[in-house]
Amino acid sequence: MAESGRLKKYLSVGVIGNAIGWIIYNLIYILNPYDWNKATTTWLVSYLIGVAQQHEMHRRWTFFDSEEKYISSLGKSYLAYSLGLVISTLVNFSLVNSLDVHIQISWFLSVVSSVVVNYIFLKRLAFNLT
Repeated sequence: MAESGRLKKYLSVGVIGNAIGWIIYNLIYILNPYDWNKATTTWLVSYLIGVAQQHEMHRRWTFFDSEEKYISSLGKSYLAYSLGLVISTLVNFSLVNSLDVHIQISWFLSVVSSVVVNYIFLKRLAFNLT
């Protein structure tokens, strides 16, 4: 697949997956009984859930030509997303706690902060494509 086509699919799948992720984030936020860093702890939990969801969507529609086995690519996806998780959680924490940014805006900016890193690591590590 041409790189530009794959990137378009990645972004399209990402928008759909993140819309679902936003709903999951808000449900967890409502159900989260802890007040200590509520927005950031909710971000962390929803991100970890979202990795499995995004992996399945990207495996079907973005990186469908990968010959990597499902469990192997899922495990590598968690590894690939871990860098994005660290970066985006730090961004989220800073926005909410230092800059007093509303949790919905900080959610969006946290997602954006990890998009490029996640694409590179998913393509090369999780789905073993060059």
